Amino acid sequence: MEILRSWIIGLCAGALICGAVQAICPKNSSGSAVRLACGFMTVALLIGPLKELNFEEYALRLAEIRAAGGEYASAAISGGDEQIRIVIEQECEAYILDKAAELGIKNAAAAVSAKIADGGTYPYPYSVELGGEADWEQRNRLSSFIEGELGIPAARQYWSGENEV
Repeated sequence: MEILRSWIIGLCAGALICGAVQAICPKNSSGSAVRLACGFMTVALLIGPLKELNFEEYALRLAEIRAAGGEYASAAISGGDEQIRIVIEQECEAYILDKAAELGIKNAAAAVSAKIADGGTYPYPYSVELGGEADWEQRNRLSSFIEGELGIPAARQYWSGENEV
């Protein structure tokens, strides 16, 4: 930051000096030479810091920044995948509980587990743990609903307890 600050101060000082010199110069050919010299001085002040720049160090720092950016992007993507999985689980649970209420199941509970298939990209509902006071007909109807709507086969639907009506 100090290098940038000193560069800007030098550039402003040079521009002020050139402006003052050009203001007192005549408008003839000698004034044109002064304006040309002021232009060269301004360009020299602009590109002066480049001679001090170590391009190898710059390239190294740039590579480090890019690598860190890639790591941060990977972390954000994996965190995003986890958030997607949580949302899918919550939405499926709410969907199941709504259907259980329609079927008259009391104290219904659902805990959906989602996972990503081998070679897949997005999580899908894999299994569900169910609970509540339901008779066999209600359980079978809810199980059929879950299999048909969410794709969770009956073999991965687990009822906790024996809370039958």
